[in-house]
Amino acid sequence: MPNMRILAPRDGEMFKAMLDYAREFNRGPIAIRYPKGEVKELGYKVPASLRGCSQILKRGEKIAVLAVGSMVGLALDISVQEGLENITVADGVFVKPLDYCLINKIADTHEHLIILEENSIIGGYSSSVLGYLNTTEYDIKIHTFGIPDKFIPHGSRSEMLEELGLDVKHLSEYIRDLYYE
Repeated sequence: MPNMRILAPRDGEMFKAMLDYAREFNRGPIAIRYPKGEVKELGYKVPASLRGCSQILKRGEKIAVLAVGSMVGLALDISVQEGLENITVADGVFVKPLDYCLINKIADTHEHLIILEENSIIGGYSSSVLGYLNTTEYDIKIHTFGIPDKFIPHGSRSEMLEELGLDVKHLSEYIRDLYYE
């Protein structure tokens, strides 16, 4: 939908800032995605203005993890695992519109881009980032992780994410293999 904004908060503080942003926004529809269950506070400062800007939370090299919503906490947890302390972690903040400046910066300075979302990969944030990067000349390897286009068995949120490999253990192993290839 033209001019629509879709936001995905990483924690409660970001959610509050997004509610304030939504109250003031008057140039089209806006939606805020939030996960089921409890969300831990990550302790990062919320930008003064949310005007379509992503946020780099941790600077590193070679591998960047670009996550949205609840997956930002997962990305930060991965970044403190042994051997992965030097990866970049960014919060996409806006699912739509994309922050092209941040994506360009990552693509220009990293070899691999890991995209994490707790949403369908097909038609989701990953698809939008891939579609954009496909129009550029950047030479970056892209790895997407999210919900596949299939029925997912019932269970707790953590059980379902683990089943899909969207947990610290599985993703750390995958990223560590990339980092040391």
